[in-house]
Amino acid sequence: MPLPKPWCLPPHRVLTDDEAAVLYERATEFADLQKNGLDKMVDANIRRNRMTNVRLALYDKDGYEVTGADIHVEQVSHEFKFGCNAFLADQFDSDEKNAEYERIFTDLFNQAVVPFYWMDDEPERGKWRFEKDSPYIYRRPPAEQMLDFCERTNCEPKGHNLVWPSNIGLPKWFDELTVRERGIEIEKRIRMLAEKYECIFVDFQKMYEKYCRIRHSSFIAWDRVHPNQIGATLMAREFLKYCDFDYNHAI
Repeated sequence: MPLPKPWCLPPHRVLTDDEAAVLYERATEFADLQKNGLDKMVDANIRRNRMTNVRLALYDKDGYEVTGADIHVEQVSHEFKFGCNAFLADQFDSDEKNAEYERIFTDLFNQAVVPFYWMDDEPERGKWRFEKDSPYIYRRPPAEQMLDFCERTNCEPKGHNLVWPSNIGLPKWFDELTVRERGIEIEKRIRMLAEKYECIFVDFQKMYEKYCRIRHSSFIAWDRVHPNQIGATLMAREFLKYCDFDYNHAI
């Protein structure tokens, strides 16, 4: 299949219906090509980096080599971070149900996403909801409660979106603010979280704005939220700058 011809529009011009249809068609073609190539690359890298042939010599308690025995091997842990949201941690109405959720979660995952939905972190302006004794909200355990869950289950906590690009997750009082006031509140929230949890935040929006001067945003994320392979690569490069990592170094 021939590679679709790249097509670029100024990032801040509204598309006509015909232009949008053409852009959608070409973006879909690119997505299919990327997925096909990505799947092949992933399979090859798994075989090259995560699989190998091994030969085991097994000995009994007296030091004699075991031969002719049927051996069952089960992997019980790994270093690869495999996670999911843990929004139901300690959310059930009994200790038994909470313990069962914790058991099932940790049997499969070693990383837990912490919900940082602004509408639930600060339902009333100026009244934060991070401490363990905060008012109950379904599927929104407070951050301190989630950190306790991660510590006792040996799961790595992973952050969540701090500010969504739409009204998803924003508190109701945010709608009543002017554009200038919204900017002030967003910066206040991010600074507070950075100080409270000793975080370093990377400004992906600034990085994307530079990219969108030469390419339409559909090249990196068709739905403007979930990045494709190109968008994820741009994010990784920007993140590594803040880690003092030289991504041009020779291996």
